[in-house]
Amino acid sequence: MFLYILGRAPNIGEQFTRLNATDQSYVTSTYRAGGTWDILPSMHVGDAAFFNIGPVAAPVVRPRLNISVYSQTLLRITWGTNFTGYTLQYATNMPASAWVPATNAAVVVGDSFAVTVQSGTPRFFRLQH
Repeated sequence: MFLYILGRAPNIGEQFTRLNATDQSYVTSTYRAGGTWDILPSMHVGDAAFFNIGPVAAPVVRPRLNISVYSQTLLRITWGTNFTGYTLQYATNMPASAWVPATNAAVVVGDSFAVTVQSGTPRFFRLQH
């Protein structure tokens, strides 16, 4: 049923529920591992079908780095404080063979974490969680 109606095979835990037109009862089938159902889904003329195709994963939101000039010799790199547990790292070449943790600790400035680094040396930055 999933394949014909939704255009794909079901994922583990997804459900198919049908309303039996004859006695107005509901029958729910849950998809399990290995291509099996706890109750084999079926449809009859006049039945209605409902699909529980969740849970739908929320999109992954990643922090965005902002780089600004702090002084003639310093840059300030910031990201939002709602992204906790991240460490600022840098590499001197791309593709990077090794990423090095920034030596300065992040401090909270307003609603952002901020790290101040020396300017003048070309570097690539990323956040690692």
